[in-house]
Amino acid sequence: MELDNNYDSKIGNLFPKNIPNDYFFISDWDLHNADFSIDSAFFYSKLYAKANYSINDYFFINERFKEKLWLKNNCNLALEKQNNKIDFSIFPNGTTAADTIIQILNKDNKIIPLLISPVYFTYIDILRDNNCMINYYPILSAQGQYKFNINNIIKLIVQEKINLIILTYPIFGSGITMNIMDLKQLLQTCKKYNINILIDYIYGDLEWNNNLKILPETIINDINENTVLLTSLSKNLFLNGAKTCLVFSNSELIKKIEKASVYKIGSMSQSQLEVFKLIYSKENKTMVLNILGKIRTHVQHNYEQIKLLCSCSQKGLLITKCKSGIFCLIGIPKGLFEINKTDDDISKIIMEKSNILTIPHSRYLMCSTSYYWFRVNLSYSQELLIPQIYKLLQIDFN
Repeated sequence: MELDNNYDSKIGNLFPKNIPNDYFFISDWDLHNADFSIDSAFFYSKLYAKANYSINDYFFINERFKEKLWLKNNCNLALEKQNNKIDFSIFPNGTTAADTIIQILNKDNKIIPLLISPVYFTYIDILRDNNCMINYYPILSAQGQYKFNINNIIKLIVQEKINLIILTYPIFGSGITMNIMDLKQLLQTCKKYNINILIDYIYGDLEWNNNLKILPETIINDINENTVLLTSLSKNLFLNGAKTCLVFSNSELIKKIEKASVYKIGSMSQSQLEVFKLIYSKENKTMVLNILGKIRTHVQHNYEQIKLLCSCSQKGLLITKCKSGIFCLIGIPKGLFEINKTDDDISKIIMEKSNILTIPHSRYLMCSTSYYWFRVNLSYSQELLIPQIYKLLQIDFN
């Protein structure tokens, strides 16, 4: 499918002019539970007790040789054994990494992208800024079910002359992970047709049914020279004030984006490098995994409670089958609303009737004529989130 020229990622118009003080932003992206936030006093005492960097210095991305070697040794990251063409870089965050990567790829060869949707809106905005004609392939049905057909992907690749595929893992906001065999098939297809694939694995480190790890070893071992993989342990720990992003790809592309980062991004901060060493160190591995485990347990419990409430409702609400991350999607039948209401209209109706702000997931190319889909942040405390879900189920949408 081709992106509509009228697509708009902005959500400002969904907020009422006189927004109530007690409104609940259920689709928010921030940390909303102090129970699994890192103790600041303890964190900073460890951070500055072993400070290795000066706040007076510049820390350019293309000069982080020692940190890269340290991470390889500390995490037994043996990329040379897996594929000597694969390298990695340390970026300040995923957004700057993605923007730099896409600009470099577009400079080398005009990008014709295919987005596996729903997808993070930033990718759409970056591609539009680069004047790219955007196609997308919905991997979730109108009912929120996972669907994938490699033959349809190949058909689009050939028909539209696609040279870049972008997907988020888990599928953006849904908690649904791509079937591992489907992912391997997609990676091999990209290699066969010599096209790039960018995998945004920023929230992928929080798998619900697998052992938690500091680095996603399985997927790192599966990537090839056509792959770009973004990961961020700090993002999963909600360390947004000093986060970093690891970029894995072929050594040639890594060199190009690091060179471009000097004038496109500038330097990283001292605190980012201190935090980077802190969370990836062997010494703190148990602490980090315990925090991730606590977050995972919490969001799973919230998900099960919401799933039960939706199944007991007479309104026919749907919820995605989550396996990863901190979000799920809820779908409300559009038949419960007046005919011809747009997703933006429905968002405003829900806000007016319940003081609950939802972001239509059609903003992220989750398009459905039968359901209104929106994201739920599962990190809220149960005492706060579950009553809001219950209130949502009680209102008359019409």
